[in-house]
Amino acid sequence: MKFRLFALALALVAPQSAHAYSSGISSNALGPTGCNVCHTGGTAPTVSVTGPTTVTGGTSNEYLVTISSPAGQLSAGLNAHIDIGTLAAGVSESTLTKIIASGSGNNDITQSGTKAGDGSQVLFSFLFEAPESAGTATLEVWGNAVNGNGMTSGDASSLDSLTITVEAAPPPPPPSVPVSSPWSQAGLILLLLAAGSLLVLRRREQV
Repeated sequence: MKFRLFALALALVAPQSAHAYSSGISSNALGPTGCNVCHTGGTAPTVSVTGPTTVTGGTSNEYLVTISSPAGQLSAGLNAHIDIGTLAAGVSESTLTKIIASGSGNNDITQSGTKAGDGSQVLFSFLFEAPESAGTATLEVWGNAVNGNGMTSGDASSLDSLTITVEAAPPPPPPSVPVSSPWSQAGLILLLLAAGSLLVLRRREQV
């Protein structure tokens, strides 16, 4: 009986550390409250995602995420999700980011480890690879400001989103057709006339 009570106590305590996804999380595991489904007790940061709001189909475009650092919450993680196209790691502030599969079949961006900032903010960046066809994409980013204790206590997250218009890629140009120069045509005519004249002169000489 004592063993069962001890095991129950462990089960109640364990989730707080087990659900601290320091190596990243998919949007498939997040509900409407985002990272706050596990992380609680901290001050919600200000989260901002910036980048082009109109892109051409088939292009890659950079987006920057800024997560403020409330007192004592100097590191951060993120989950970025988009509903059309896909996301890719790379560019200026991509340190400690990685691709993770989302529930909708495309890629999310998340952290590969909690990232420290400059004391006032933490920066992440990634690429949006736009689909070829026209449409409207919704980019949602959860930024989680954490205190680095390895637990879910003393942390909090906020959401920012961006609507992106995808314009259809322009059709490829028609294949080029070489155009004969009028000077080339004139030169050919002169050459034929000269050859004809020479032939006439030779025939006259033979006569």
